[in-house]
This record gives sequence, structure tokens and C-alpha cells, in this order.
Amino acid sequence: AELQGVAISGDKGGSWTPFGAVEAPRWALENMIVDLRDGRLWMLIRSGGSTIWQSFSEDGGVTWSAGSPTAIVNPGSRFFVRRLMSGRLLLINSPEPDARRGLVASLSDLDDELTFIGRLELDSREPVSYPDAVQASDGRILAVHDWARGGVGEIRLSVFSEDEIV
Repeated sequence: AELQGVAISGDKGGSWTPFGAVEAPRWALENMIVDLRDGRLWMLIRSGGSTIWQSFSEDGGVTWSAGSPTAIVNPGSRFFVRRLMSGRLLLINSPEPDARRGLVASLSDLDDELTFIGRLELDSREPVSYPDAVQASDGRILAVHDWARGGVGEIRLSVFSEDEIV
């Protein structure tokens, strides 16, 4: 098992204090954390398994729940999650359990932000990895990822709206 956590700064980045020690399977890294509507923090953890792992904090990141697998299938590659202006969460992920094949964007259900619905395929190739995204002030989502980074390589930009994720 690997220990995951956060570092919190009380002086605008001058110093950092580690918190967490969440156990996740095999190797685990590249956590992403989002604020949930109920005030908790939700940490999603890239793991060596076939799903993304999770932990929750109810005190701003000082303590965290035991790590557990989510229902989000992932081959152990980096994913991306962010809250959009609409209040929904955007997840960009490779949905295969054992290959970095395909990259899709999904949205959280407004009634249950931990469940992702809809699908917009951003890339169908293999191997794809390292998605990241921002939302422009006009609502457009700009997402980047790489393809074949160990070979010829390509960085791809996808521009889309929430309405396209169906």
C-alpha cells in the first residue's frame, strides 16, 4: 500500500504541513481534490488497480477517511476532475480497466455529484494520458492530453461545451 495525503499552508505557501496518510493499493499518486457541496473534500487517487480510489475529509484536509475504490473504471493512468461554473464536476478519464485506450469527458449528476453521466469521446486512440482542462469565461472547456508520449508523440487540444457531453 502507498500513503496519500495533502500538504496545507497557513502562510500563503511559505511553509507546508503534511496531513492524510490515506492508504491506497500498490503505487498511488497524482491525487486530485474537489470541494463537495456538503462541505467535504473528495480526494480521487490514481492507483495501480482497475478503478480510481477515494477518500473524504470533513475538516478542510486535516484528517481523511480510509481509502476505498470508487466505481470509476481507470487503467491506473492520470485522470482529471474539476468543478465547472454550472456546479457540475467534469471528469476526463480513460474508461478501460487495463489499457490507456480512449479518453472521455463525463459530468456529475446534479443530484448525486459522485456519479458521472454522459460521455464525450475526446480521443479513441491508445495510448492516451495526462488530461487537464480549464473552463473559459464563455463556458467553453479547453482540454489537453497527450498521445504516444513514449514515441512519436502528440499533444491534443479539445474544445467543447457541457451540452456536448451526452
